[in-house]
Amino acid sequence: MTNNNFTDGQIQEHLDLLSKSKSLESYCNNCGDCCSPSVLVKSTRTSPFKILVKDLKCKFSKSVNGSNTCSVYSERFSKAPWCLDLKGMIKGGAAPYHCPYVETLKGYSPTLELNSTQYGTMLPLLKKAVSQGDTAPFEDLDIKKFLGE
Repeated sequence: MTNNNFTDGQIQEHLDLLSKSKSLESYCNNCGDCCSPSVLVKSTRTSPFKILVKDLKCKFSKSVNGSNTCSVYSERFSKAPWCLDLKGMIKGGAAPYHCPYVETLKGYSPTLELNSTQYGTMLPLLKKAVSQGDTAPFEDLDIKKFLGE
């Protein structure tokens, strides 16, 4: 899916290095980007890449004053089976470049955050991909709003 061909050992080594400075939990800046879906784009001209669908968030992600939190954080892996742990987030490229977990990880290929113009251009493709994908992580009303239904 992405160019993140890190082994579990390499990812663990990176996380161990981060944890020497402070707890891994404290690296999260609560941006919520890893709680948004991404769409894999394949092209004959480029390597496959992912685009962040910034208009959707996991149904358990709650935004308060610009900070995102998970309403089921301590039970997220049982209540939200789609939720990724740190290793899965890194392997899948779910974190953007600005994420503190991957800022210093050489060779990391992130989900792309498009500017407004680029996002608007790609929106029909993103809507089609979302409508054909797994919508369980999202509130029905949010999906309908995003799809313009």
